[in-house]
Amino acid sequence: MLPLCSDRRRKTMRQLARRLERLGLVYAILSPEAFGTHTLEDRVEVLLTGEGLNRFREESEAIGYRQVSGHSRSFVDRITNLAVEVRMTSHHPGIRSPGPIKFPNPADTREEWGQMQVVPLATLIELKLAAHWYYDLGDVVSLIQARELDESFAEQLHPAVRVDYLKCLDEKRRDDEFDALN
Repeated sequence: MLPLCSDRRRKTMRQLARRLERLGLVYAILSPEAFGTHTLEDRVEVLLTGEGLNRFREESEAIGYRQVSGHSRSFVDRITNLAVEVRMTSHHPGIRSPGPIKFPNPADTREEWGQMQVVPLATLIELKLAAHWYYDLGDVVSLIQARELDESFAEQLHPAVRVDYLKCLDEKRRDDEFDALN
């Protein structure tokens, strides 16, 4: 089993949280680790408002980040060399055409985990399902397993992603069956 959070990823998340708090920015980190699982992503995603992104961009060099050339919301932590991707309030996640789910204002949807603010479980799952990237769907399967979620959890999710949630639940159950046979 993979570690819940690599040391490099954990360090990047902690540094990012401290730096954002010093700037007085409201944020929420999108972190499967906060809910007892791992991610295959080798980056940290953080939710900011448009104003928060502008301030972060202005201060990024001074607080230890390098902006990725040609990418207005992509940065690299100069200490850990890990990517930091800013997800912005009111933007749509993922590769599909814009749907009903948007990144929320972090002031309205965050909870504390390990001295940092993270997106709550239901919101995290909605955003990952709406994004529909393969690694996000894998994260949802891992979250279902780690939190022992079932069909009843679908009621907490936006109707637009419930079918995809149930598909991930089915995938988790197939994984369980495979593991039981081996």
